[in-house]
Amino acid sequence: RDVADGMLWRLPPYEAPPAIDIFLLVNPDKVMNRAEKALLSGLQTLIADTPLEDRIYIG
Repeated sequence: RDVADGMLWRLPPYEAPPAIDIFLLVNPDKVMNRAEKALLSGLQTLIADTPLEDRIYIG
């Protein structure tokens, strides 16, 4: 929706973007506050609940 509304726009390359890996890194020695814990938990839940085929970008 943001792209359609003109709030975000695609950067080059416009065709056949490269496949890249994205990692969620967490410092286990870092003491997190409630907001940080909630964000991390939400991200981990979203990743776990989303099938791999839905997480793969196919231009």
